Amino acid sequence: MKILIIPDVHLKPHIIDEAAQCMCSGNYDIAVFLGDFVDDWEQQRNIKAYNDTFDALDEFLRQYPDTLICYGNHDLSYVWEELETGYSAYAHDTVLTRLHEIYKNHGTSRWKIVHKIDDVLFSHAGITVEFLKKNRLSKKSTDEIAAKINEMGKDKLWHDPSPIWARPGNYTFHNACLQVVGHTPVSQPTYYQSQRLLVADNYSTYSTGKAIGTKQMVWVDTKSLEMGVINDTLSEMGGIRITNHILGHPIYQEGQIVIFRTHKGLQKGKIAIVDAYGAAGQKEEPSYDIYAEEDKALYKHIRESEISASQCRKRDKR
Repeated sequence: MKILIIPDVHLKPHIIDEAAQCMCSGNYDIAVFLGDFVDDWEQQRNIKAYNDTFDALDEFLRQYPDTLICYGNHDLSYVWEELETGYSAYAHDTVLTRLHEIYKNHGTSRWKIVHKIDDVLFSHAGITVEFLKKNRLSKKSTDEIAAKINEMGKDKLWHDPSPIWARPGNYTFHNACLQVVGHTPVSQPTYYQSQRLLVADNYSTYSTGKAIGTKQMVWVDTKSLEMGVINDTLSEMGGIRITNHILGHPIYQEGQIVIFRTHKGLQKGKIAIVDAYGAAGQKEEPSYDIYAEEDKALYKHIRESEISASQCRKRDKR
C-alpha cells in the first residue's frame, strides 16, 4: 500500500491543502497524518488559525475518508487537559469543540496513538526500546504492541519516552519494523538506517517563523518499503537523507585525527571540540570543531557525516 505521509501541521492549513493536491493525483492509496494539528509560535490568540486548520482537516476527511490520524502531544494536551509549550488557554474551548465536530462528522476510529499497516508503524514520535521495557511489552509482537499502546491513557503516555514524546538521539527505537514519525523537526526527511526510523517533520519553523526544513511531503510503500519525497511540482523523487549519525552519540572523540570535507576540499585535522547535540543551526547529528595543522585554522561545526577516519571508537551503547 502506498501511503502519503502528512507531518506536523501546527496551524498551517496549507500543508493539508498540499496533501489534498497530492492525493488528487491518484498516486497514493491513503494518507496518514502524524499529528500535532494545533499550536505554533506566538499563535495562542489566533483563533482564526485554529479554525482554518480544522476546516481544512474536515474537508480533507470528507474527500479522503480512509485517512488515518496519529495523535500528537499538542493535540492530546487539550484532550487530556495537560499543559504543553504553545498551549493556548484562549483557544482551549475552540480546539475541543472543533475536535468533537471532527469526531462527529468522521468518527473516532481513525484517531490512534499508533497505526500499523503491513510491517510499518506510524506514530507521532515513535516506539522506543525503553518504553517497551518500562511497560513490559518487549517480548510482544508488533501487532500486540500497537494494540496495547492504543489502549493506554495519559498515565503511561504523557511522559518520555512514549510514542508522543520520544526523539532520535535520546532513545533507542524499536527496529523490528520500519517506523514513520514526525515530532522532531529536521531540515529534510531523514531515515535513520540503524534504527529503521523515518522522520518526516520538515515543515516546522523556528520561533522567528523561519523554516527549518525543505517542506516536502513523504511517501512510503508499506509492502516494498520504498520511500521518497514529493517535489514542488508534486512529482516523486528520491531525496530521503539516509544516516546512522545519532544526536547525543558522537562517533569521534576529542584529540582524534580525522579526514573531513570543507569548501576547500578534503582536509586532515585533529578534533578540538565535540558537539554531541549538533550546533550552528542543525540539530540532526553531532558536529565537531577541527584544527587543521596544514593551514593553521580551526574549522567549526563540521557535521559528522562530513568526517571519515581510518579508525573510530565504537558508538556508545544506548
